[in-house]
Amino acid sequence: MDKQEILELMTAFRSSKLKHMTLEDGDFKLILEAAEQPLVSGATVGSSAVDGGANFAFEDIEEATEKEDDDDDLIRITAPLVGTFYCAPEEEAEPYVTVGDTVKKGQTLFIIEAMKMLNYIEAPSDGVVHSIKAENGSMVEFDQVLLELRPHV
Repeated sequence: MDKQEILELMTAFRSSKLKHMTLEDGDFKLILEAAEQPLVSGATVGSSAVDGGANFAFEDIEEATEKEDDDDDLIRITAPLVGTFYCAPEEEAEPYVTVGDTVKKGQTLFIIEAMKMLNYIEAPSDGVVHSIKAENGSMVEFDQVLLELRPHV
């Protein structure tokens, strides 16, 4: 990772709502923290760089939150960062999932591309895709609901 990429990453971090981010790529490790912001909870988002395997750990993101309304048990999968939403691995390929699909915990649901890094977002539990809230190729915001999953009971 060169100096310009690090500066771009720092700028994107400052403009996001993230409070902590760790980037590890081989021997390189970068930790960014916002001042005076307590960490909320821990979740890990698997990532793969276009040019190789980097891993991010966003310690302040709750990737899937259960809605506490009456009988609504949907798990909402939110964007862990600002970027471009992709529902398939390539432009002409079939989407990873569609509404009504049964998914397993750890199965890839979609990709968010940010700063030429592909972030593969996985299902937090087994379930059925209830709705997809983002359009392929659209820009998504941090914490925006992108997919709703009805867990198997």
